[in-house]
Amino acid sequence: MKRKVVSLLIVSSITATIVFCFFLILDQLGENPFGRYRYLYLPLYAISFIFTFKVFRDKYNQHKLRPQQGLLIGLLLTLVTSGIHSLMLGAYLQGSNQGESIVLKHKKASIDRLEKAAEQLQESIGKEEIEKVFSSLQKLSAQDIALDQGLSMLIWGIVLTFLFMLIFKN
Repeated sequence: MKRKVVSLLIVSSITATIVFCFFLILDQLGENPFGRYRYLYLPLYAISFIFTFKVFRDKYNQHKLRPQQGLLIGLLLTLVTSGIHSLMLGAYLQGSNQGESIVLKHKKASIDRLEKAAEQLQESIGKEEIEKVFSSLQKLSAQDIALDQGLSMLIWGIVLTFLFMLIFKN
C-alpha cells in the first residue's frame, strides 16, 4: 500500500511540474497562459491519468481495476496534482518580477475583454453588475489566479477520473 501511495505522489508531483513548465513556456512565447490557451495542458494531464491507471491496474492489481479503486486513484491524483500546481503557480506569480508582470498582463487582458463586451452585457445584467466585475478584476491577485487554476484543474481531474475509471475498468 505504501508503495502505491508513494508512486501516486511521484506521478502527481511530476504532472504538476510539467503543467507548471507548460505555463512558463506559454508565457515565454508571449502568450497569456490564462487566456485562450488556458486548457492546452489537458492532454498532458490526461496522459498522467492514463499512465497512473495503467500502472496501478497492470502492475499492482493483476490487470484488474475495480470502479472504486479507479475513483480513489483518480481523485487522489487530482487532489495532489491540482494542489501542488496551485501552490507552485501562486508562489511563482507572487514571488517573482516575471510573475507579477503576468498578473498585470492578465488583469489588463481581462479588463479589455470586459470593456469590449460591456455594452452587450449591460443590457442583460445591468451597469451595476458590470462595475462590480470591473472592481473585482482590479483587485485580482496572484492567489486568486492560482486558486482559479487549481480549481479548474481539480474539476477537469474529476471529469478525467470518471472517464478513465470507465475506460480502465475490468
